Amino acid sequence: MSKPNISYRHMLTDALAFSSASHSPCVGVCDHSASQDCSGCHRPYDEVEGWRDADPDLRLQRWHELPKSLASAEVKTMRLPLSQEAILELAQQRLHDGGSWMLGGSRFHATADRHLDGLSATNADQSVTITLASDIKMRAVLWAPDGYRLDDDMAQLPIALVTPRIRIERQEGWHQRPQSGSYTNTLYLSELMRISASPDAGDATSIKMESVIAEAKIQMPNHLATDLGKMAHMPDGLVLPESYVLGLMLLPPAIVIS
Repeated sequence: MSKPNISYRHMLTDALAFSSASHSPCVGVCDHSASQDCSGCHRPYDEVEGWRDADPDLRLQRWHELPKSLASAEVKTMRLPLSQEAILELAQQRLHDGGSWMLGGSRFHATADRHLDGLSATNADQSVTITLASDIKMRAVLWAPDGYRLDDDMAQLPIALVTPRIRIERQEGWHQRPQSGSYTNTLYLSELMRISASPDAGDATSIKMESVIAEAKIQMPNHLATDLGKMAHMPDGLVLPESYVLGLMLLPPAIVIS
């Protein structure tokens, strides 16, 4: 699906140029009024109300202006106007260009930086394998961590792959599917994550972490596996609109979440 001869930067630029005019910046907050800009997308009332009928060139111009507008308001996240196909291609290209996938949060996460077949990735010692779903609706949210702004170079910022919360309420998330295989011992379960372990004995524990759109299979020492139920699901500093549930992070090479 991905095109290794095209850089992540060029792929992102082309995808945004192709689809921006046809997407809305709405993130599902929608608390605007005639006298108040929306706190979710920071657009004025008349712009939100007239978006569908606006000239495509005006919509495209607004998308170009939005990162600076949001950054000036000290907003740290922004929905990107990307199709499902474009998101999956970018996820693969992020690996080819030296970036990584991260599943989990600030206290514990699984990270993979080497592309396997299809929508899967692994790490250097192959102790982690992360697989991304293609059949669950996802959106891309640009994130500016501490020290960055949304109007910085987008190719150097992380992207959170999220699912609309309504789909979790319909139990469409990967982590809400029936358990299969040998991972029958559930260690942790919430709307964001299911963590299961294999009952196999030995010095290491086989762990499966499942989010709404991805899963990670991990081999880890037994003493570390006992703390997974205390994990935090969100990277430090990432605050998403309530309408979204985090599934997977796409990290550029220069940013490491510890």
